[in-house]
Amino acid sequence: MDILFRLAWGRAGYCCLPLFLTLIAGCGRPVADVSGTVTYKGTLVVMGSVVFVGSDGVPHTGQIGPDGTYAVSDVPAGTVKIAVLSPDPGRPLRPGDLPPGLAPLGQQEIKGPKAEDARRLQAKMQEIRGINVDTGSLAGDRKKWRKLPKEYGDPHASGLTMEVTKGKNTYDIPLN
Repeated sequence: MDILFRLAWGRAGYCCLPLFLTLIAGCGRPVADVSGTVTYKGTLVVMGSVVFVGSDGVPHTGQIGPDGTYAVSDVPAGTVKIAVLSPDPGRPLRPGDLPPGLAPLGQQEIKGPKAEDARRLQAKMQEIRGINVDTGSLAGDRKKWRKLPKEYGDPHASGLTMEVTKGKNTYDIPLN
């Protein structure tokens, strides 16, 4: 086998082998589509967004429809933290309405020795992935809107988690 590899690739093959194996390993990142219904105390949540945050820390969002259903694509497989955002449709979104990890970069206060690195990383993630937390249709009917407890809007404080498997997943989110 070694002889065949040398004949086919020569010495350059041995140098490129680690790079080739790394590229192949990174190509198969398992992702999933997740859909379901959101309820709060047994009543449908009819506007807002569902946010899934995987181990990579990148938020994946989907809008909640008027029938209480949501769909989120390209969620990384594994354990994810979940947030449900449903801001008041009667007023514009203000700084501080979103938890720090989901707020637009300009609204975040990052402090400490790694602050500049964190800002660069977040800016790059936003540039590459087009990350934008969709808070849903703020022009919805306020009579149908339900105010949710603030902790559900933060994936790290909501206590909501799910084990996502590759492919299609259905997960109803009952909030109490």
